[in-house]
Amino acid sequence: MSETITQSALYGSNQGDAFNDITIAGWPSTQNFSKISNIFVRYGEIVDYIKVTYDSKNGAAPVTQEHGGPGGSYQHNIALSASEFVVGVYGEYGHVATDFGATNIQKLQFVIADKTKGSVRIEGPFSTQARVPGKPFNVTGTVLAVAGYVANGTGPNYGTRPYLQSLSFFHPSSGFN
Repeated sequence: MSETITQSALYGSNQGDAFNDITIAGWPSTQNFSKISNIFVRYGEIVDYIKVTYDSKNGAAPVTQEHGGPGGSYQHNIALSASEFVVGVYGEYGHVATDFGATNIQKLQFVIADKTKGSVRIEGPFSTQARVPGKPFNVTGTVLAVAGYVANGTGPNYGTRPYLQSLSFFHPSSGFN
């Protein structure tokens, strides 16, 4: 029996190069990811880059996907234990400065629950941006995978370098795994 998966709204712009991590897991015919096991974020005024590692079902090797560009003066790694799951994502999107071109992800924060210990921790927010606030977004439910757009650093709508332009999140329709 295949699992029903729901995708959140797209937070940011649908311009640039699209990515969709759920498709590399074999969806819709099958869902081969069991959970997110690591998130690496590089950021400055905006979130420039995100790298997500997915644990695979049936003992297969983990799969890592990278999205964004080389910018960002700060970085943070989030390692999740076997009993931890990403159960919420909060952030902002919009325009920070003209050198970043179109809409971008301005801030990210992750809520991580440990279903064995019954504890919750917050990672972030990831942003040094203290100027114009963006449009807030939040997603609740176990996050299985991410999708979105990356500005490719060319053309008038993308600024001068690649960066994370938008995000969307997949979660099981049944709620927490």
